[in-house]
Amino acid sequence: MMKKAMWFSLFFGLIAGLTYAQDTQVTSKNAVGYVKVEFVPGYNFIGVNFNAMTDEGVVNIQDLFDTTTLFGGTDRTISDNILFWDSISQGYEKAWLFNSGTGHEWDGKWIEWDAPKLASNEVLLGQGFWYRNLSQSNETQHIMGEVPTDGAATNLIAEGYVMCCYSYPVNAQINELDWTGAFGATDRTLADNIMFWDSASQEYIKSWLFDSGTGHEWDGKWIDWNAPTLASNELVVGQGFWYRSRQTNTWDWVQARPFNWP
Repeated sequence: MMKKAMWFSLFFGLIAGLTYAQDTQVTSKNAVGYVKVEFVPGYNFIGVNFNAMTDEGVVNIQDLFDTTTLFGGTDRTISDNILFWDSISQGYEKAWLFNSGTGHEWDGKWIEWDAPKLASNEVLLGQGFWYRNLSQSNETQHIMGEVPTDGAATNLIAEGYVMCCYSYPVNAQINELDWTGAFGATDRTLADNIMFWDSASQEYIKSWLFDSGTGHEWDGKWIDWNAPTLASNELVVGQGFWYRSRQTNTWDWVQARPFNWP
């Protein structure tokens, strides 16, 4: 059964002048929570399970993390990177962390990969992205925001590859969610795929959507990539994943709220 426990610190009611791990002052009338994430050296697949605490509903990359504890430099090839995926162009938008150690106005800021200017990427609920830790040790951060309380959340799944995550701050088993609109088949190379990233091994764990069209007990279920068994992957708070859609049209992955509110 899906875990209903929320694996983060949660504060109910009117939150005024709340201070959290990044010493950031926030004011919100809704429930606010955060999840602790650990960036191991190498690539980390991160997901955003909270609404932004802004009127615009988005978080600017410059406000995403406490960069004072992250690894920056004056060379993009040896500084921490963030990689966002553009589902339309099917290509990356990259930024790197600048730190001169001299008190420069850009110290601790994210810089566009191909231009000497501050990055302005925006991060949304349900979005996934890569964090590349180029230091030699783990880096600890917190992702914070308002707990989504709408009855359902929607991720737009475009043709090809999409970086996304479960839109609620709870862990969920892959085969306990509603995947209405996804494309299944009896051949893994023709069906939709999901790829989870194992930060420890720096490798993918893959599954594919089975559908025989005959009413088989596995129809609509995710199958392990390398074995004829039902997948048991867990969508974990703070982690994202790749969704590969074989369809030529976009579709909405609608996720019902998995907890009672209020």
